[in-house]
Amino acid sequence: MLLQRPLGGMLALVLSMSLPLAASDAPKVDGDGLFPVELETVLSKPESLRDAKVKFRCTFAAVTDLFDFQRTSFRPERFAAVAIWDDRAKLWQPEARADVVTTVFIPKDRITPTRSTSLRKYEQLEIAGVIKDVVEGVPQIEVLELRPVEGGQFSDVAIYHTEQALSLINEGARDLAEEHFASALATDLPVSAHIEISTLRGRNLIEAGRFADAATVLTDAVASAMTDSQMLNADRAQLFALLAKAQSELSERSDPSQRQSAVSNARKALTYDPANGEAYAVLGIGLAGLGQFDEARRHCDNAVRLRPADAEVRWYLGRILDQQGRNDEAIDALKKAIDLTPKDYRIHRAIAAAYYHRGIKGGPSAGQDLSTALREYDITLRLSPGDAEILVLSGQVIEAGAKVGAEIQIGSVRQPATVELALSRYKSATQMNDKLTSAWLALGLLSASMGHAEDAKMAVEKLTALGDPASAGLVAKVQPTAQTTPIAPVPVVTPAAPVTTPEVTVPATTETPAASESNASEPKASEPQAVSEPPAADPSLPAAPEAIPAAIPAAEPLPASVPAP
Repeated sequence: MLLQRPLGGMLALVLSMSLPLAASDAPKVDGDGLFPVELETVLSKPESLRDAKVKFRCTFAAVTDLFDFQRTSFRPERFAAVAIWDDRAKLWQPEARADVVTTVFIPKDRITPTRSTSLRKYEQLEIAGVIKDVVEGVPQIEVLELRPVEGGQFSDVAIYHTEQALSLINEGARDLAEEHFASALATDLPVSAHIEISTLRGRNLIEAGRFADAATVLTDAVASAMTDSQMLNADRAQLFALLAKAQSELSERSDPSQRQSAVSNARKALTYDPANGEAYAVLGIGLAGLGQFDEARRHCDNAVRLRPADAEVRWYLGRILDQQGRNDEAIDALKKAIDLTPKDYRIHRAIAAAYYHRGIKGGPSAGQDLSTALREYDITLRLSPGDAEILVLSGQVIEAGAKVGAEIQIGSVRQPATVELALSRYKSATQMNDKLTSAWLALGLLSASMGHAEDAKMAVEKLTALGDPASAGLVAKVQPTAQTTPIAPVPVVTPAAPVTTPEVTVPATTETPAASESNASEPKASEPQAVSEPPAADPSLPAAPEAIPAAIPAAEPLPASVPAP
């Protein structure tokens, strides 16, 4: 922020600086002869402000009689000490609350006129004062005036709920954390605190897979951020990137209309910070969803270049390659991501999808790929046991395996894939989440093909009750089963590009290829994992592979500068 200083001290300040100020940068005082600054600047550069009359915003803590006589010339006979925090301090953090400024002093004969006796803890203030001295790098400030500032304030309630939410996140209790975040944000917080806590809440919702809720919370935070003139460009960029991420994940699962918004917000993030690797990754996956694979790959290459050790960036890259139909490259990228974070269920889910897509293309390794896909989905279930959609996806793998006569591993048992095993998974998914339309659709279609009229009818009724308009076409295929004999078998959903799948039989002794070289103590893509009772699944299959372009252009150069907001 541009510093301003009283005219009387300007010449001394200019002469003391190692570099001269340009005329356009010369500081100006306000109408009251005060130099507006940030408290952070007062604390970090006090010598440059010695004897200056300044004004700054802060958060009030208390008025005390505590004096460090070794480090101040102010005395309790004439002054009271005012304890304050920076107005943007993250007071839900214990270390931030401990970082209180105690070298602000107000003459006792000025206490009543300044209303300091009626100030409340956490109230937002604007202090006008003089930097009387600097002792061991710490400014000694005499207060001229205290003025309360409108715009919300912290409370013990908000701090408690935010601390509890962060503690619960560390324990993996994300739904409980969400309740505490909501309670904290229901209080009248300062704008900067509202943005910060909303960002924490949005991240938690994304990690919990609640993308629609995350998008709502982060949209509100972005709107608040645009009113905060003191917010750093890098922080604003990260907020836009986080919103884009929530919208991108939502578009893949239930609301494709969010994809364009995700792309737009990722681009906005990069206008504020061209070095934001997460924004490049999210932009890449969004463009891939729009079929713009060449540009998507360039942006993801930039993300990998900026954050080479970030498993999430490689997760995005693997998904883009898989959507593009480059399944071999996708699997390689996702193996590297698993090596970086062996317990990230999202990466195991993504590599399972890549093996599945390669398996349904056919070829001599089709059965083996489907077996590996199922194993990776089962690892995903162990890492994310509440996700019913994984049961649906793994059931589709079993269906595809049954078509080619593949053998699969379930727990410690290796056996032929059958539609009965797939049907069991779909039923488990509906029991885990009876509002998951993808589970009811899969159950209805397979039941119809097997001649299970009652199960098919139940699925139709449930889908109708859920009122999912995207399900209408598939519901129509299931409905005849309720009145007639079994309909013809319904094929497993395959990628958009038609693929001829030859019949492949995999011997029971066939070994499954390794999916990663992770630490042996962690769940690995290369080791079969036993799953006691398959838990959960997710609404949408990864997007269908597209035609592979002849060549992938090199990563585009990063912008040279950060544009102004």
